[in-house]
Amino acid sequence: MIDLHIHTTHSDGSYSPLEILQKAQQENLDIISITDHNQISAYDELENVYIQDYYKGKIIVGTELKCVYNHMPVEILAYGFERSKMKETPYITTPQKLYIVQSNYLEYIKKKGKQIGLFFDKDLHIPLEKLEFASAVFERELWKDERNVEILKKHGINMKMPFYREAQSNPESIFYIDETKDYPKVQDVIDEIHKVKGLAFLAHLYEYPLYNHETIIRKIIKEFDLDGIECCHSSFTNQQSEFLIGFCKKQKLYMSGGSDYHGKAKPKVKFARAINDEFIPNELVQEWVEKIEYYN
Repeated sequence: MIDLHIHTTHSDGSYSPLEILQKAQQENLDIISITDHNQISAYDELENVYIQDYYKGKIIVGTELKCVYNHMPVEILAYGFERSKMKETPYITTPQKLYIVQSNYLEYIKKKGKQIGLFFDKDLHIPLEKLEFASAVFERELWKDERNVEILKKHGINMKMPFYREAQSNPESIFYIDETKDYPKVQDVIDEIHKVKGLAFLAHLYEYPLYNHETIIRKIIKEFDLDGIECCHSSFTNQQSEFLIGFCKKQKLYMSGGSDYHGKAKPKVKFARAINDEFIPNELVQEWVEKIEYYN
């Protein structure tokens, strides 16, 4: 079994890299990848750890890089890159830069929330000691007052998806933020991943607020030099996953899969589980995982 989409305390996850290794061992996973947002510092933390004392499986170095497609934020999962060279790219950010960007986003979201009468703490902020994304901080605050549910519905936000997807990154939403100024274009990110000898996979297609996902993925494949697609994810249905697997086979693209585990930040997502809380089989990635160097 595998899990190639995991977040730690080095981005917005609630468990340390070492705790993730222990969880992976408890679940008898064969291959994992820590994919913190625009960060690879989790691997620096593990350099002084004898990994085999905690986890017997294999680790693929990874990260999840945010970029923009037609003014809509999307994420690219990078795997198997040269870590020292990836650190030098402009897409591995510093905590300080991320804090400034997300703090500005939160102030804008609060302003829009006040305009429509939402109930929340006006002093709400992102704590320096625990770096989080603006959308996650605001969403957690919204659930504290049930009156917010009806107010959001009146503005077309039903919270069937995370606030980030349904509101902040949705051009039809009052909370929409055009992140083009803060994040690069898709092809620029893919090119950089290839320069550092990594593989680029489109992450969780069905989380993006698109009218027709199947049509868009065909367009994306024609436009960009992707290596593969994340075909199994905790937010997918069986039908969605089956479509992507079939699509990758026809297009001769690599496949990947992961839980997108964040721990307490996303309590409904279970570690190492994807569709219907099932494990992800090794066979999904067998065409490419043996062609790259493992972290350990």
